[in-house]
Amino acid sequence: MRVELNRGGFASPYATGGGGTVLEHAYGAVLLAALLQGVPVSGLGNEVRPREVRFQQSATCPVDDLVVLGDCPTGPRTIYIGVRRAPTIAAGSPAFVELLVDYLRMVVDRQAGLDVGRERLGLAVASPHKGASQVRQLGFFARRRPDNTSFRAYVGEPMATSRDVRTRLGHLDAAVAKAVTQACVLLAGQGSGTLAF
Repeated sequence: MRVELNRGGFASPYATGGGGTVLEHAYGAVLLAALLQGVPVSGLGNEVRPREVRFQQSATCPVDDLVVLGDCPTGPRTIYIGVRRAPTIAAGSPAFVELLVDYLRMVVDRQAGLDVGRERLGLAVASPHKGASQVRQLGFFARRRPDNTSFRAYVGEPMATSRDVRTRLGHLDAAVAKAVTQACVLLAGQGSGTLAF
C-alpha cells in the first residue's frame, strides 16, 4: 500500500482512512463547546440546552457517531447524528444507501419519539457540500408543509426552487427506496416484520 505524505511529512487523514474520524472529532468538539457554554446545538432546537454529548454509541443505536441529549421546557430531546465527510447523496452510492438503512432502523425502532419530536436524526458533512445543501433546502420546505403531497407539489412548482434541488429530491427518493428494500430484508431476518411508511 502506498500512502501519500503531505508537506509536513505526515500522512493525510484520507490516506490513512481517518478523514471521517477527523470531521467527527472536530464536530464533536463544537458540540462539547456548546454544552460547556450552555448554547443551543443545531438540529436539537433553539429552546434546548445540551446536557450530554456521546461519541460512538453503536451499542445503543444504529446512527451512532454523535448523540446529543438536551433539556427543553417540554422534556428531554435527543439528536442522533451520522457524520460523513463527503457522502454521495444518491442511490448509486452503496455507502450512502447503507447509511440510510441505519436511519430507517432508527425510524422503525424509535418511531414514537421521532413522531413527537423527542428524538431527531441529523447528518453532519464537511462544508461546502452541494448535495447536503440541497437536502437541507428540501427539509426546510418539508417542515413547512402539512404532508408529503403538498411538499411534493410545492417542490414541483417551477419558481419554488431550482431544478438541481428538484433533481436532488429524485436522487434522494431513489436512495431511500433502495435502502427500504435493503432494510426490509435485514429487518425481516431479525424477525421484526415489515416496514410501514
